[in-house]
Order: sequence, then structure tokens, then C-alpha cells
Amino acid sequence: MQVQSVAARRLFLLYLAIFCGVASSVSAQPIDRADDAEVDQLLVLVASRDPSRVRQELERLGASATPRLAEHVRGKDTNKRIMAIVCLQFCWSDVARDALIEVIPEADTQSRKLAFQVLGRQETGKALADALAELTESRDKRVAGPAIQYALRAYPDKDLLKRAMSDRRLIAYTSEALPRYYGQDLSEPTRKLVSRAKVDERINLIIALIHQQDESEQTRKLIASNLTRGPAMLHDRAAEYFRYHGTTEELPALEAAMQREREVYAKASIQAAIDAISKRAERFKEPGTAPKLEDTDDPVQSYRQAYEVLGADYTQANRSAALRVLADTEPYEPYWRFGQVQPDEALTARVNNRLILQILSSGYKLRGLNSIGTRGLQRNEGIDMPDDLTTVSLIAPVRNYFDPKRRSYGIHIGNNGGPFSNRHHMGDDVAWDLEHETIVAIGDGIVRRVII
Repeated sequence: MQVQSVAARRLFLLYLAIFCGVASSVSAQPIDRADDAEVDQLLVLVASRDPSRVRQELERLGASATPRLAEHVRGKDTNKRIMAIVCLQFCWSDVARDALIEVIPEADTQSRKLAFQVLGRQETGKALADALAELTESRDKRVAGPAIQYALRAYPDKDLLKRAMSDRRLIAYTSEALPRYYGQDLSEPTRKLVSRAKVDERINLIIALIHQQDESEQTRKLIASNLTRGPAMLHDRAAEYFRYHGTTEELPALEAAMQREREVYAKASIQAAIDAISKRAERFKEPGTAPKLEDTDDPVQSYRQAYEVLGADYTQANRSAALRVLADTEPYEPYWRFGQVQPDEALTARVNNRLILQILSSGYKLRGLNSIGTRGLQRNEGIDMPDDLTTVSLIAPVRNYFDPKRRSYGIHIGNNGGPFSNRHHMGDDVAWDLEHETIVAIGDGIVRRVII
């Protein structure tokens, strides 16, 4: 019934909001079956929107409530299924996991979405990827797509990604994962997806081609066609590609795009691409001969060897060798592989050395960069600093951060059930999840101090 569907949708949003703040470390008890009536009463408490009592009961019953809740998950009542899924995450067990995996192929949209979210929260790493393995092979893209998405988030699997890329119905899911994977073996299937993808998907695919170190003529022509098509963010990311992989052949197209562009962020990206291409053309003048790089299983050693060769002799051949090292040394982005918020010393070394090689191969100088997240500070650097430095106007550092209706900064967060639901978020991390987002100076001036 439509009424039930609307109620389920409202409950779905409510439950996410309620339980985001509830600790999931409910003390597990031996899996002795709780009385069915007690568990059914628990669903009544959920429906009555009394989270404190629900939590008390969950703590009391623990995993003993799981079998009855699993029955409700497999049942016909949509509302009870959603409430049971919410409760299962706080009395988790293999029984709970298997119930969700079983019901996903036949469940309604809201139940399926919530089931994937709970699975993603309770199971991690390869365990989650293995649990979802059968669902990734479903012929129903509503099942296979999210299963692939959650599996790739949990545990990188290049073979799964390649298989999913062959199904064009799954572009929305594979395009999200692609930027985190390296290797020119992905470039051809990525190119095939670009022309068929929606704007947001195409942006991710362009970023993936940057990370795949694909600077082939075919790819450059494909990206150039996006400099003036679609929204400004697409122009921005297309120019960003040329910042890393553009040649002097693309300068006319970039200059023409600069003349047509009206959005300041896209214009900044296009100008950065023009400048980067000019730097590379000046720096890598000599063709040179292919260097002999030693084979090593240590990514840090591979990166160091490549940037030492490149730094000693800026030739086109050495740059091409550096790009191959960037493309093939690791199959996927290190942070993504380990899922660490605070990287350990080994991971930091890999990221730092990769970053140095990326900077040098792009035509830039290191300018004192010594480790990730830090930069040596230099006072004034010999610049005569004016006393009355002023600016006529200010601009937001990233797009979509200024709300013209409110005449204020901040991004509005919709009703997503999270901590910023229906609020304006003023944090400096508003573009943290937008890869290669262009950031501009907020006004005219001279940079006195830099802290990265």
C-alpha cells in the first residue's frame, strides 16, 4: 500500500537519525533465543520513537533477540522489516548478517538501502566483500550495483572492478570506485564509459584517467571535448586532466575554453592547465633515452629511484618512465587500501614519495616540500609587503560554498539523517570528498604564510 510505503520511508530517515548517536557496542550475550513477545515489544518501542527504552531493551536482550528479528527481516511487513534491520545492528551476529544478505534481492527499495548500510557498518574489510560476493553477480543492477559499491569500499578488488566495468548499467557504481585504482590496463574500458556516463559519473571517470597516468592522444582528444560541454565543474575537471597530462597540442583548445568560460573556478583550473603545460614544455625539452630502473617490490624504493633519475635529468624518456612507475607500482591508492585515518610511518613514506614523483613528473618544483601535510615556512621571501593591502571583494574558496539567498558562507545539508541534517555546514572540510576540486584565493593579496 502507498500509505505503508510513505510510512516506511519516514521511519527509514527517522531511524538513521535516532541511531547515529547510539553506541553500537551493545554487550553481546550468549545466543539464547529471547521470548518472541519481548522482541515484538521492542519493535513497538521503536515505532513509538522512544530510543532510550529501545537501547535499554537491546542491551538487556543482546544477541538473544537476533533470531526473532531475523524472522521479521524475512517477513512480509515492510515497516517491521525496517525496524528489525535497525535493531539488528545493535545485536549483531552471523544470523543477522545472513538474514540481510538473504532478503536484499527481494526487498523493497528502502529496506534494501538500509540493509546495505547496516552491513557496511557492522562488517568490514574482506569479511564484508566475501559476504557480498554472491550479490555482486546479481543480474538486477539494484542489487549488484550497491553490492559492488560496498564491496569495493571495504576491500579493493581490481578483478571485481574490471568485471563490473564491462556492464554499462553499473557506471554509477564503478565510476565512484575507479579514481582509487591505478594502472593503464584500466584506461581503455574507462574511456569507453566516458561518453555514456552522466555528468557526475564522467567527472569521476576523468579523475580516474588522471590517476591511471593515461596521456594517450585518444584520451586527450576525449577530454578536450569536455572543456566546453556540460556544467562548469566538468570543464574544471577536464582542465585538471590537462594540468597533469596535457601537451602543447591542447593549448589552443584550452585558450579557446578560457575565452568562453564564465565560472571563476573553472577559469582558474584552465589557467592552471595552461601554465602547467608551458612548464612541462620548457622543462622536458630533450627526448633522452629510456632509463634502466631496477625491479623492486618496495613501492617507496620504486618511487625514489624514479624521481632521483628524473631529478637528475629532465628528459621526456625519464618522465615517461616516471609515469609508468606511478601507474603500475601499486594497484590502488594507499589510504584507500588500508582505510586508515592516521597513517603509520610506512604508509606515510609511500604517500610522500609518490607525491614527490607526481610533482616532478608534472613539471613542478618541490619548493621545500619535505613531508605530507607540512611545508617549510619562509618569512616574506624578499617581497616588499605593502601596509594597506585591501581587496575590493571576496569570493568563496570553493564553488557552491556561498549561498546567495542567505548572503552567507556554508553548504546546506539536506535531510540525510546525519549530524548536519537540515543545517548549514560552515566547516573548512566542505570539499573534502571532491577529488581534484579547484580552490581559489578569496581575494587579492600576497601570501605571507603557508601551512598545508
